[in-house]
Amino acid sequence: MSLAVTGAVVVLAACGNTPAPGTQAAAASTAAATTTLTQADLGKKVQEALLKKGTFRVVSTTAGADPSTLTADVKLTGSTPEFVVTADGMTVLGAGGQLYGQGKGISDGPQWVKHDAKKTGVDALTGAMIQLIAWQAQPQQFLAGSSYATQFTTAAGPAVNGVATTQYNLTIDLQKAAQAKAFGDSVTAESLAKNKTTTLTAKVLLDADSLPRKIDYTLGEDTGTSTFTNFGTPVVIAAPPIDKVAK
Repeated sequence: MSLAVTGAVVVLAACGNTPAPGTQAAAASTAAATTTLTQADLGKKVQEALLKKGTFRVVSTTAGADPSTLTADVKLTGSTPEFVVTADGMTVLGAGGQLYGQGKGISDGPQWVKHDAKKTGVDALTGAMIQLIAWQAQPQQFLAGSSYATQFTTAAGPAVNGVATTQYNLTIDLQKAAQAKAFGDSVTAESLAKNKTTTLTAKVLLDADSLPRKIDYTLGEDTGTSTFTNFGTPVVIAAPPIDKVAK
């Protein structure tokens, strides 16, 4: 189970017909991370920094009952986030405000499946899987709950790929954050109660521009790491051709 597993019960994809991800890492900043954010503005400032860059790549690895490695290229320059996420033989694509999935456990063969919230039965389960994978494209989203952290400390952090960082250690009360709709409708108090997930503990490393460089987290019995690179690197993301989408 991954960080996003918190979501609809949580929240996550490598095959053809997917837009080519960005390739070149953005030049690393060597400036000291002198800016220290507060518990109240951490999530907001991180998202603002990412929006300013427009694009990024995140590679997440999870341990525990269902270990996995995931790569996502994300574009934040449009009216809605666009992304392509690959992991474990699956691909999830967000484009034009729609979600599409392809691969193991989602579709048979090369066809894409378009997420439809009105579907029932097996189709509803497929849609839930697509949503869970999609959340993982932006693992920093849980920082929206930083205002509900029961523990929050800062310290000088280690360098990540040569970039100086500030380290934020926090434990988020997920129930309180979900009740306040800090995560929108992606994570509900009901789903958390059902899964007996009450807190998320994280070590967040931010650079001088408040960009996330690395996040280590613990959620229940699961642990994971997300590393962020390629800030501002051009990435092309487009919806699959209509004739490649299952009817």
